[in-house]
Amino acid sequence: VDAFSSLELAVIDSVVMHLCCYSAKTLERFTHAELPWLEARQDIPEGRPSQRVIPKERIGAYFTAVKEKYAMLGPDDIDSYAKTLFQRPAR
Repeated sequence: VDAFSSLELAVIDSVVMHLCCYSAKTLERFTHAELPWLEARQDIPEGRPSQRVIPKERIGAYFTAVKEKYAMLGPDDIDSYAKTLFQRPAR
């Protein structure tokens, strides 16, 4: 039995193709600019660790909105989202 469906493999391949070119620090900057992260850390100073958990439902709702905003209909549509993240100014 395959661990992943063909669609899941296509999504994984697309993420690797469009995001593996970025450094760990750049990817960290991407995720730390996303609304669920910002909401969870609203009163925590930058650089200070936190144990706050971002609820799965909040992450799901956020990425559902991202999917709609970027008209992500297939795995290759991750490209436009990644390019937008890369063009954001650093915080």
